[in-house]
Amino acid sequence: MLREAMLGVTRGVWGRVAAGGDLQAMNAAAEKTGGQRKYLRAGEPIDLPGIDAVAIAAVRARLLVLQDRWRGFVPKGAITLAWPSLSEP
Repeated sequence: MLREAMLGVTRGVWGRVAAGGDLQAMNAAAEKTGGQRKYLRAGEPIDLPGIDAVAIAAVRARLLVLQDRWRGFVPKGAITLAWPSLSEP
């Protein structure tokens, strides 16, 4: 979800779910397709915008922040993010 939102992929898996898509059906189609990029090949095509090193670094930095927060939830917890901005409510 984070990668899709930060890289502008609006019709990726989570964008399609947000638009009413069936996650179970997408998972089934991806499993039939198989391979490392199975979600890119399953269902409708995904337009990937220009992705550069700066964009990748920003995604990694945000993942590290969320990962640190997640580790702080002892013994359990949840992080709620709003789609597509991924801002915290």
